[in-house]
Amino acid sequence: MKRAMAQSDSGDSIPCSHPSYAAENIEIIRLALMEGLIDPPAAADIARRTHDAPDSPVGFMLIREGILGAEQLRSLISKMPSKLAWCPACNVPRATTRPLDSVACVECGSPLVLPEFARNDAPSPLPSADAGRYEFIEELGRGNLGRVLAGKDRVLGREVAIKEMRDVAPSEESSERFLREGHIAGRLTHPHIVPVFDVGIRRIGGESISYFVMARIVGRDLGEIITAVECGEWESVECGVSSVERRMGEAHAEHSTLNTEHSQPGAKDDPRKEFSRNRLLRIFQDVCLAMVYAHDHGVTALYLNLLTRLDKGGKRLAWIEEPGTLVLRTFRYDCDCLKPVRNPEWQVQFGQDAVLPWRDGRIHPGMEIADSDVPVPETLISPSVARYGHGEECSKSELTGVEISISRCEERDFRLIPGPEVPIGKSPIEGVRLERGSYLCKIRKGGFEEVRLPVHITRGGRWEQDVNLYRTGEIPDGFRYIPGGPYIAGGRKAGETEEKILKTEDFFMARLPVTLGDYIEFLNSIESSAPEEARLRQPREGNLRFLAWEGGLWRLPAREGSAPLGLTLTESMPAFGISWFDAMAFCAWKSTREGRIFCIPHEQEWETAARGVDGRIFPWGYEYEDTYSNTNNSHESGPRICETGSFPADESPYGIMDLAGNMATWCFNSPEKRYRRKNFCMRGGSWRTSHAQARAGYRYADDSDNALRIYGFRLVLRSRAINQ
Repeated sequence: MKRAMAQSDSGDSIPCSHPSYAAENIEIIRLALMEGLIDPPAAADIARRTHDAPDSPVGFMLIREGILGAEQLRSLISKMPSKLAWCPACNVPRATTRPLDSVACVECGSPLVLPEFARNDAPSPLPSADAGRYEFIEELGRGNLGRVLAGKDRVLGREVAIKEMRDVAPSEESSERFLREGHIAGRLTHPHIVPVFDVGIRRIGGESISYFVMARIVGRDLGEIITAVECGEWESVECGVSSVERRMGEAHAEHSTLNTEHSQPGAKDDPRKEFSRNRLLRIFQDVCLAMVYAHDHGVTALYLNLLTRLDKGGKRLAWIEEPGTLVLRTFRYDCDCLKPVRNPEWQVQFGQDAVLPWRDGRIHPGMEIADSDVPVPETLISPSVARYGHGEECSKSELTGVEISISRCEERDFRLIPGPEVPIGKSPIEGVRLERGSYLCKIRKGGFEEVRLPVHITRGGRWEQDVNLYRTGEIPDGFRYIPGGPYIAGGRKAGETEEKILKTEDFFMARLPVTLGDYIEFLNSIESSAPEEARLRQPREGNLRFLAWEGGLWRLPAREGSAPLGLTLTESMPAFGISWFDAMAFCAWKSTREGRIFCIPHEQEWETAARGVDGRIFPWGYEYEDTYSNTNNSHESGPRICETGSFPADESPYGIMDLAGNMATWCFNSPEKRYRRKNFCMRGGSWRTSHAQARAGYRYADDSDNALRIYGFRLVLRSRAINQ
């Protein structure tokens, strides 16, 4: 594709999108905003990404990420003065304001067409199997649970392999197991595992048959080639395994194939070189690595007959199945630095600009901010001699004899649910052997708050952690303890490009967001001393005001549905229509009143509270389900705000709720330098946003004085003193 070139300030040439195509993107985003199909932060994020990737049509991006449906996009395109078209010869987007039948591509002259999703007469992009999406051609092989068929995807026009249940009338248990296999397989992304495209049910007569669809790899079975090599039957061996080395290890059907379409130069005439012992061992190693990856993601039955045949000594199987080790020690602080401050002059305030670096889970006042930092404002305390929180000088003692139990987390209906508790002994725990997977430990001792400690055991790994216990009363009611330590942050599937290991320190997070009842108490408390501030801080969006002022007090609207937009509000709903400044004013008020330093979470604290330590995508697991959190597709009657805690499945390993939906959460920090034009970060989905924003790694930011009805906040309490 030819692209226009512009000169940067430095004189370098930079690629630019076609001006009319850029206008199409902007127009689609603008229309989606006007119709409430996308919220401002998501719109800003999409606009930034399309600007950074000018060859990416925004319509395809919105559908691919689940933000819009095909019908919604068709509706938007129909309202546009110009039409987004496609050149089938160049395979690139074009734009036109004229009828398509009179327009040709400016590059090659080919007639332009509307994309498949934009045609009013186009078939649904995902028809069901009943509608005949898949053509079933022939049987390729059979396994213990299913058979594999060659097929064709009529919608995309590509060959596929379809695995289906062998029994025409399977039991409910076997069908559930089969579909679970397909769902797990669909999450795997590995160069040596065949991808799964679709899972569904087709009907033959009155019977339902479960199936899932995979990429089809044409070629020879690895077992057949090994047998031929072992027997010296070189004439029966076909060459060309180079592309297969990228596909071996497919974890979900008992038919392993070797692609024979791409031979290495010079190998055709000498199969002995093509299938040397080293080459076969390298392929087998790829199979083993794929098996390890799949095992770590919940797949347990993989090529065991092939593995047994090649691994006669059992060493590699033992390596794959090698358990990990758990080591836990428990400690207590010898001081009482988390007792509320009882000083009549105690006061807490927060700065308005992010000026302090945040690294390894805490503030570093003496360091300069680097471009990669996600900095935070100052926390100002008076009198200066007062202190809340532990410091480096605070001593700790090891607690022995603390009861520890453990539950293995099993996936059920996309949720990682802890199984039965099993006692594993008293602290210190040294070298307990555990199978790979996610676990939840419970640590209990009289006089101390119970600890929920997620751990993640990898193949042959060692999970070692020192856990601080806190006395009863040191953690406020309604807060949950998140022990400090490393966690998996980011990742493409979780909503961010780079996956990395970050660290947090001990902190306590409110189990639920701040409610309207809490916020009304705040407004009424400051009304007598600062009435103008109370009016400034009331929940709002644009010209809308959501509370009533009656009898000298802030109240909920008196009648059901009398709030703006016809909302029916209760005190148990999350506070909404809140700016970052409003949230910090609430924190300062509550901190001053209660003698502790309440704050909103840093985005890294928010992410570890949502994900635990196993890298899950949502608080409950790795897959999204509309009914598990309150997003824009959770109610048949349309999106709406719900009371806090209304979605029990929206709960993290630490017991924190409402992180994936209902209300987006303001965070304490600004983004790194290249994104710092937006003042402060936000995390979590809301009742008006899609499941894409509900992912635990999804990052966005907004101006600190912007208040929308999807913006709320929750509180954290940190164990470390702010000047440490």
